[in-house]
Amino acid sequence: MEQWLRWLTAGESHGPALVATLEGLPACVPVTTSLVAAELAVRRLGHGRGARMRFEQDEVTLLGGVRHGLSLGSPVAVTVGNSEWRHATSLYGAGALRC
Repeated sequence: MEQWLRWLTAGESHGPALVATLEGLPACVPVTTSLVAAELAVRRLGHGRGARMRFEQDEVTLLGGVRHGLSLGSPVAVTVGNSEWRHATSLYGAGALRC
């Protein structure tokens, strides 16, 4: 039987945090904040990244689906906080949406 992973996200890259839920991860897969942070650090150094990416620090918090560094088989919930989001609001503005 095929197992599919589904990754749901909410939030904006320059907002206060990104919230994510990963469904379909089997039990007993290693998942720690340091593993997630290491993957985010690789993303930060990718080709074509702006200067802001070099100093923005991602704050990873595992909210559920993980115990003692191992997945439980239930959905894994994560937040990735952006410590620099207040600076981005002055650059990108927070004007009303036009619908």
